[in-house]
Amino acid sequence: MEKTLPPSYSTNAIYRTIPQFIQDADAAAPKNAAFPNGYPLWYFLYGICQLVDKTNVITRDAIGPGVHIEADIGLNNGKSIIDALISKPLSATDTTIEIFNTDKSWNLIDTSVPFQFNIVDTFNNFEETVTIPAGVYNWTAPYVVLTGVTRGNNATYYPASTGADGSVYLEDYLGAPGWSQVVDINRCPNYALPWLGQFVGANIAENSGLSRQKMTQKIKERSGFSRATVPAMVSELVALINQEISPEIEPLSVNKIIVLENTQYNISGSIFSYNQYAVTLLLPYSYFSNYTYQSLQDAATAGYGSNYLNLNSYITSLGGLYFDLAGSTTPSSDSPYVNFVYRYRPAGIQIFVGGY
Repeated sequence: MEKTLPPSYSTNAIYRTIPQFIQDADAAAPKNAAFPNGYPLWYFLYGICQLVDKTNVITRDAIGPGVHIEADIGLNNGKSIIDALISKPLSATDTTIEIFNTDKSWNLIDTSVPFQFNIVDTFNNFEETVTIPAGVYNWTAPYVVLTGVTRGNNATYYPASTGADGSVYLEDYLGAPGWSQVVDINRCPNYALPWLGQFVGANIAENSGLSRQKMTQKIKERSGFSRATVPAMVSELVALINQEISPEIEPLSVNKIIVLENTQYNISGSIFSYNQYAVTLLLPYSYFSNYTYQSLQDAATAGYGSNYLNLNSYITSLGGLYFDLAGSTTPSSDSPYVNFVYRYRPAGIQIFVGGY
């Protein structure tokens, strides 16, 4: 069967029971508008089994496996590097791979030289070794885009199938009851993540359109159990900014936030001073704007003329984050960001947000 077909555990399970000569005839069927990949019989079963996948996936015990990335190979063999996940399917010619679920353990990789990892499909017993160019990589970012990769060093390509219901990386969980998936953020199907998020106060609309990594990030960073802690405030700030920025801007990660506890900024003296009832959060200046609506319009008019399209072009040319055209990088308790982190602060603590 071609690897370009959508992943579906139930469809594949049924399809494999069909005599081989019928599968061969199905593969040889001509492609047309209704079946651009051919395989009319497979797609007929798929139309039925999509619903079965959703309802059945949480009833099967020991469910697994799926597609994941193993980086502890070659020069990195034996290092404790967490498995990563693929966020987008791959085609035969793709030399860009977008991955997520990397963490600080990936810093064990020497990226000053090219390195390799394996894309592992345990369901189909298949591996592909990929070579990544040397470079600087931020492994703690919500996702990492790898460009100029060399594909298929030891095998032909396959698309990134993602598990039993086509939405999530699933390892072998021998003996794990099926229902355990919906309370395990690593195995929870996409459609059940909004339900899981409610336990920690993460509000995710059922049809939000968010990718899997953004939904899981929102759940992990909105833990009600860490309310009134510095990590909760930082996570709220990061989640807000990453929700507002355009896809062209690199997502903000928590390790880029500088936290100054028991500290406030004094505008008059331009210095930080001790205050046991204050916390100052500093983030990169690129996530701020010094513009007001009027000054932005004035600047746009000077360079582009006063009509709306030119104003819009000017805003686009500036880049950065223009969240409500919000404030300077000077740490301030009046920063518009403060309103969004106040609910996560300890009672009586004043918050200052600024840039560096």
